[in-house]
Amino acid sequence: MSKPFELLLSDPYAARHYLVELAPYDVVAGAVVSLYYSDHGFTTGPADTPAHRHFEARVVEALNFERSMYRSGAIGGQSLPSFGEIRLNNADGGLDFFRNLAFDGREVVVRLGGKGFAYADFGVILRGTAHSAVVDEQQVAVRVRDLQYKLDAPLQSELYDPPGTGEDSLDLAFTIVGTGGNTFHYAFLSGVTAYTFQAGDVLEYDVYWPARRLVPQRIAVDLSTATSSLRATAAVDQNGLSAHPATDLSAKAAGKWYARAIAIPASLQGSAITQYDVACEYDAAAGPTAIVRGALRNIRITNGAGTVRKAIWMSGSAAPAVTTHITSNAGNQLAVKLRSELEVGASLEGRSKPLCFGKCLNVTPVQVNPSLLIYQVHDGPIQAIDAVYNRGVALGVGQYTVDLVRGTFTLLQAPGDSGVITADVRGDTLGGYVSTVAGIILRVVATYGPLIAGDLDTASFTALDAANPAVAGLYAADQRTILDVLDELINSIGGFYGFDRSGKFEVGIFTAPSAGQPDAATFGPVEILEIEAQPTELPVWRQRVGYERNWTVQNSDALAGAVTEARKAFLAEEVRLAVATDETVKTKFLLALDPEPWPTLLADQAAAQSEANRLLVLYGQRREMYRVTAKTQPYKLELNDQVVLDYTRFGLTGRRFRVVGLEERADVNRVTMELWG
Repeated sequence: MSKPFELLLSDPYAARHYLVELAPYDVVAGAVVSLYYSDHGFTTGPADTPAHRHFEARVVEALNFERSMYRSGAIGGQSLPSFGEIRLNNADGGLDFFRNLAFDGREVVVRLGGKGFAYADFGVILRGTAHSAVVDEQQVAVRVRDLQYKLDAPLQSELYDPPGTGEDSLDLAFTIVGTGGNTFHYAFLSGVTAYTFQAGDVLEYDVYWPARRLVPQRIAVDLSTATSSLRATAAVDQNGLSAHPATDLSAKAAGKWYARAIAIPASLQGSAITQYDVACEYDAAAGPTAIVRGALRNIRITNGAGTVRKAIWMSGSAAPAVTTHITSNAGNQLAVKLRSELEVGASLEGRSKPLCFGKCLNVTPVQVNPSLLIYQVHDGPIQAIDAVYNRGVALGVGQYTVDLVRGTFTLLQAPGDSGVITADVRGDTLGGYVSTVAGIILRVVATYGPLIAGDLDTASFTALDAANPAVAGLYAADQRTILDVLDELINSIGGFYGFDRSGKFEVGIFTAPSAGQPDAATFGPVEILEIEAQPTELPVWRQRVGYERNWTVQNSDALAGAVTEARKAFLAEEVRLAVATDETVKTKFLLALDPEPWPTLLADQAAAQSEANRLLVLYGQRREMYRVTAKTQPYKLELNDQVVLDYTRFGLTGRRFRVVGLEERADVNRVTMELWG
């Protein structure tokens, strides 16, 4: 935040100016266009980015925007996206061309500044997206929303797609030890006979990278001779992408198959191939070990017109043995399996692959290969499978094997016709094992979701981890949205999440206002235009919190006779309950509530008891909500800020409240707040 912008926000009488930047898609031109508007006419300087850019004076209402931490009148539960509107002057018809623009999902930036501000001094008061634009003879209304819509997307991007005839592929799992420099592992396919490059040769193969974004996977094919290699040449594929395995193919291969055709350069013609390599380039930080996944199929050398001159590995062949060729670390390795081993049967077609995060008990795995007795608990690397059960009885370690890099286990004998297989799992390690709510949320939004490092308020995640480091677990066997699981995770510790004005995704714990916390603002009779009490729930006298979720409820008739009574009791219930009570609340409030158990993903009793105690203090007393409209400069407050009401009515002299909702009107310098305390 620039110093001029900070001073502007603190001065309720300062003149304000607004800049609006839009980036819609022109359906006629077939390209994104950049549009710049202001409320007063503004041109950037020569050192600004963009330089010498004029912002046409068309802004009538810079930004009327509503934000809520939770649904109206409630604390906790489902989060809500924020929305608003920008109005532009179209009396001269100069914006009629907006009818040819597609705004949905396109970036919107609104900046606030003062008289004489340089472009760099303007502060961002909204970085969001447009929903639509409504054009009439007088104005254009651009409807905007925050970035939460990005998270209204499937958590599981990968679906089962059992290979048909000629569609089998090599499933590659590289274990890579980070060196902090050039990190790589090349392994050659054993048993492939020699071939000498000739004129007209083209290397062709199909490559697939998982859609999740730890980093681009960078898995490809390389061919070496006694004196050189394909990667050492300037060879490119049909789209101009380098043949070197370090090339980022994510735009073509992430979440989809990409068929490559690479013309062999003249410099290699006449040379014999000595190694047929599958390669991974992954420049990871020193120390951490990563599992990098990808798939290849139909690796061959052709004449460029469909005739195969040399089959290297083709669908339908057995899985090849691999031998390390060159590597950046002796600990690097490659494990190869056929996809036809990992995905078998029409019943899997189109089904979401399971995901497991943190500590999860008694999950039902997906049986991916009935004949080989292979089960999957997570689509990717995991920390551990702590136990496997058949009808509730724990199997011995010699009765199954585990593939941690693929999130699978294999039974060594059939479970029987009535067998029900479940497992205790410590899940995802794509980037390191995480088991706290903050850690799992970060993993979900930034690795399995659409957010990148620049979208994250990392300090808020650090603070949330420090505030509640309890172990949690999430298992998603069926399709779920990212928003669904975020709500379930954050509600486990009574928190909140959302996007701030600058477009950063933040998380936090919801706490009661107190004198020990900083006050963002004070509102008295001069500022307050209207105050209205809002309904709230009665206090609670008992708070129950669920923990140690059993992900597969099993009745006694589905269990083996050897299962102990204690185990039967555990399997019969979905959750255990931690209970906090205060009988004195019922003395004060005759209709005090005993709400339904608060569902959580917490894994242990102590953490659940601590949360039950905290919630009872939070909600075991009379709370008040007010809707307050104040004459003040918008865009100074954030959700979850603490403010003071210094009002002579309703006992509100010096009372502190938490901001849980904001409606900001730039056109009249007015803010309406929903306050809880």
